[in-house]
Amino acid sequence: LHQSLEALNQSLSGHLVVREGPADKIIPKLLKETGAESVFWNRCYEPWRIARDKKIVEQLKKDDIEFKSFKDAVLWEPWEVLKDDKTPYKVFTPYYRKGCMKAEKPDKPQENPAKIQYADFDKRGKISDLNLMPTVKWYKG
Repeated sequence: LHQSLEALNQSLSGHLVVREGPADKIIPKLLKETGAESVFWNRCYEPWRIARDKKIVEQLKKDDIEFKSFKDAVLWEPWEVLKDDKTPYKVFTPYYRKGCMKAEKPDKPQENPAKIQYADFDKRGKISDLNLMPTVKWYKG
């Protein structure tokens, strides 16, 4: 993850803003600090994350902030591949054979934007502060 964030930051010419903590607390702070007018994110599918994102959406609506979420690292959203009775598959083989192989083709990746407008913002944080690099602990038996 550390190296992926470093590569992302490099592709953004060093403009990645790094924060650690609950998204529902950090996003409002960043909006105030940067003056951003929009928030975009990839959807998560775990129930606790869905609940968190709903809370964030409520606050964004209340503050009249534009927002949009996108499909994450999946070919199909969980609700796009269902059994004939409109319930989700619980066994992989039928899901794959009857669901995925018959589903519409997944979306093609979008091109990188031609230009990104970065916030004029000094307090970016450091990826190294996230302590994502593994540490070696030698076992002494």
